Amino acid sequence: MEAGIEHLSRATISDVDLLLVVVEPYYKSIYTAEKVVEMARELGIDEIVAVANKVRNDEDRVAITKATTRWDVPIIAEVPFDESLREAEQNQEAPMDAAADSAAVQAIRKLAAKLLAPAA
Repeated sequence: MEAGIEHLSRATISDVDLLLVVVEPYYKSIYTAEKVVEMARELGIDEIVAVANKVRNDEDRVAITKATTRWDVPIIAEVPFDESLREAEQNQEAPMDAAADSAAVQAIRKLAAKLLAPAA
């Protein structure tokens, strides 16, 4: 689905197995993610996990971790801030192709593999 809360506010997301909330270390992102978690729980979505995105340093990591701990939502992956993703976007290139060796793309590939792996 597209990013945003429309799917939650319209309750079109109620049949999902897992909600992945991407959280960046900025106030607006943390605030929005908290609202997403609240709405998801109101809709009865039981499995909610977070991805820490655009992490530059321990301060960013702590900000996201404090919030997700308060919401009782585990962080299952961390994607570092990576300038090559911005460059790919500006050049209208897919980051997965243009920046395939970047730390962020590698973290995203690892997350995808984890999400697609059969349940043990």
